[in-house]
Amino acid sequence: MTFRIAQISDTHISEEDMYQGVNSRKRLLEVFDIVKNKGADLVVLSGDLAAKAGGLEIYRWMKEHLDKLGIPYIVMPGNHDRVDEMRKVFSWPVELMDESEIFFKLEFHNLVLFFLDSSSGSISQKQLEWLKEQNSTSAQTVLLFIHHPPTLLFSEYSRIEQKYGLANRVEFFEVATNISHLKAIFCGHYHIAKEIEIEGKAIYVCPSSMLQADVKENEIGTLPELYGFRWIVVQDQNRIESEVIWI
Repeated sequence: MTFRIAQISDTHISEEDMYQGVNSRKRLLEVFDIVKNKGADLVVLSGDLAAKAGGLEIYRWMKEHLDKLGIPYIVMPGNHDRVDEMRKVFSWPVELMDESEIFFKLEFHNLVLFFLDSSSGSISQKQLEWLKEQNSTSAQTVLLFIHHPPTLLFSEYSRIEQKYGLANRVEFFEVATNISHLKAIFCGHYHIAKEIEIEGKAIYVCPSSMLQADVKENEIGTLPELYGFRWIVVQDQNRIESEVIWI
């Protein structure tokens, strides 16, 4: 079995076409065209769909174009999204676990996908307890999607980690790494592309489809010319391949 996932993150769609000097809507539609041509089996939008603080028109616009793809898709909330508004526009293939958060799991043959809600800046105790209950699974391959990076990517004293890091990352990572057969964690949020491995778990950071961050110790700049998405291929024998597609 080969399963292809397109992870798109930090689209930051605004009410106007232009946001922070780039046309985030035009760039996202370019990404959609490439994803469709590559033959994705699933599209995951891993948070910060909206530019600032949600917006029903923004979510309706995004749903319209996602539906046109003709590919199953999952939308997840980020810190710039409104869960209540997302629930008015989108639907999910399973019953959600909570009215105020969007988290759940999907199963495909020997593949299990977990989707978590870090839109508050942390993973709630309810989600942590739910994850602990999922730590025994017969699936051969488990992948987890979350908006915020689950561990430090830079110095703990860096501006990006101090201002934007997941508040309870240590507690969350301890719970997540106990999930049986967890192979990889996919995240976004920092507008960078990065791949690291911690305690045998691969962590893949998805770039923004809008623009990238130029991260330094004490400042965060922007790289407006760069945008893209992450392409994930799950092969037989639990082999996971991932690359960033720059546009």
